[in-house]
Amino acid sequence: YALPKWSLTVLIRNAATIHKKTSDGKWDYDGKTGLKSTMLSVMFSQAMAQETYDADLAGLYWNLTLGPSGIKLNCYGFSDRVPDLTTTVLERFIAGDFLKDAYFVSTKDRLVRGLETFFSSRRADSLGLYYRDALLASKDGSINESLLQTEDIDMEALREHHRSIVENKEVFLDCLFTGNVSAMTAKKLFSDVDAAICSATESSPETRPSLSYVPATDLERRVMPQEDIELHFQSENPQEENGAVVFTYQSPFPSFRGKGLSHDFSLKSTSAVRLLCHMLREPLFDELRTKQQLGYIVSSYYERGFSARQPDEEMLDPSM
Repeated sequence: YALPKWSLTVLIRNAATIHKKTSDGKWDYDGKTGLKSTMLSVMFSQAMAQETYDADLAGLYWNLTLGPSGIKLNCYGFSDRVPDLTTTVLERFIAGDFLKDAYFVSTKDRLVRGLETFFSSRRADSLGLYYRDALLASKDGSINESLLQTEDIDMEALREHHRSIVENKEVFLDCLFTGNVSAMTAKKLFSDVDAAICSATESSPETRPSLSYVPATDLERRVMPQEDIELHFQSENPQEENGAVVFTYQSPFPSFRGKGLSHDFSLKSTSAVRLLCHMLREPLFDELRTKQQLGYIVSSYYERGFSARQPDEEMLDPSM
């Protein structure tokens, strides 16, 4: 621990992780593709557990996920070997040697069992969030649909999905390096990661096609202003003695996406909502948890979703 902590995030923007390309060349969100990506990331973690065990003992950690933005790799620790770990993990994922029957069987079995027992084994707060998301979702299917899709996935389908991800030329690379890192080290790491992408896609940054418009993972239904919706559900878990209350308040203002992309008032409104959530965290915990003792877990946090309805213009007017 003599060295300061290094933290590195590599984001390879890649729509193929949870989207399928249509016949007209557009990307369309697909729930089953997302399930395949989940299985790939779990299988890869299992396969790399032994190889990176020594790095873990030395205080080097990593995590690779396949989500809405693409391939996200986090590496951090108190060691100057973070760049080496990053390139090793990424190269191993691209190579696809982890696609073996043993990892596939255990991963699929775990996911299937988790979906089969979802309603009878999850905590009350998890079920509350599930029903909330189901109410607001416009594309994602139910647990039963996810279960049927997972059972239908075989090894060949995962191999094909892996190829579609690593060979997709419509990618863009972002790297965020923090810590006591020299400019030379950061630039070399970026070049090494970019070289791995070029080798997999048989392209170069100059010849890669520009990123196509990619729809959101799942458009969130917007509740009409001053409309309140209440849902009440009984847990199917006979051992669950606890209850949960989930409150979600939708802001009528779109979040700030950047200068030139959002209304000027969006920055102020987004900052205000974030600050309000932060300010509420402690008094909510102190009043509900410590004083009234109404619940063991009390929290307040900010979430960002993708709206399915354009906000009314008057909502953007700070004078109203």
